[in-house]
Amino acid sequence: MNNPGKVVLIVIVTVFAIISFGLVGSKHLRPYVFQLAMPTDYFESQSEKPDEFLEITPSVYSFRHKFNRSLIVDTGEKLAIFDTYNVEHAKALKLVLASNLPGKSIGWVFYSHHHLDHIGGASELAPESVIAHEDVMSYVKDFPHIKDISPVTLTTDGDTDMNIGITKVEMLYLPRSHSETLYAFYLPSTKVLYLPDLMFKDAIPPFGFPDWYYPGYIRALDRLLKVDAEFYIPSHFDAGTRDDLLSYRNMMVDFRETVLEALSPYEYDAANGERLRTVLKKVYPKLAEKYGHRTGFDAMFVPHFGREAAGIYLGY
Repeated sequence: MNNPGKVVLIVIVTVFAIISFGLVGSKHLRPYVFQLAMPTDYFESQSEKPDEFLEITPSVYSFRHKFNRSLIVDTGEKLAIFDTYNVEHAKALKLVLASNLPGKSIGWVFYSHHHLDHIGGASELAPESVIAHEDVMSYVKDFPHIKDISPVTLTTDGDTDMNIGITKVEMLYLPRSHSETLYAFYLPSTKVLYLPDLMFKDAIPPFGFPDWYYPGYIRALDRLLKVDAEFYIPSHFDAGTRDDLLSYRNMMVDFRETVLEALSPYEYDAANGERLRTVLKKVYPKLAEKYGHRTGFDAMFVPHFGREAAGIYLGY
């Protein structure tokens, strides 16, 4: 079993809940039981760490604040920032840049894709240009709060090569993967590959990884594995190597195929609660044995299992 202590706690809570439901009634206790399903050791594992400003090469840096990591490229007089996340992150980044790369303005901000958790806060940095896929702003207009998002000033579509100063950026378009607007970024001169939501080193993606198309996502990872990179910088969790990217890719495939195999006797029909309970009970030990060491395995197992089962049911 992956975590005996946690399993014992779950059993105790379950027994307590069953008894309490009978004694008091479900209306009052059900919200309490449900809240115990919300993990408190996933994002917190990163939020408790101090900020990290890391030199990757003499002109390329990364900055991690809590759960999020930006890429910074020094082109001389100006800086390029890849993903700004939110106001708190951007303010912390601005302080770090003033201390470590003083006197340099922000020439470019790149949005990797349209998701709000990656593109907030850019207004704090006052960039000269904001670069992103041409459909990003069409999504932004639907967001509930957009006051801290700098509008895109230069749009792209498909693979795009761009020069920032003397530095070449290869924007690798990865549609039908994790959104329709997703780019990875490769700097061939330094062999740095920035992987927004495309590598979770020794971790499981959060919330069942919403807004992803499994076939396209695996195709995207396979494409990135062919890039001649030396430095693999993700948007979340620690930087890694090609082996870490491959390990993540294989874990995502194995998770899907394990659930797929368990659903095969039922003709892949996931629209049955008792059936899903049986399948979950079958696949958890297999996956925990191989991936239980990854951050968030237990915390995010149920939503990820649900997303895999739903994807199989829908055909993707």
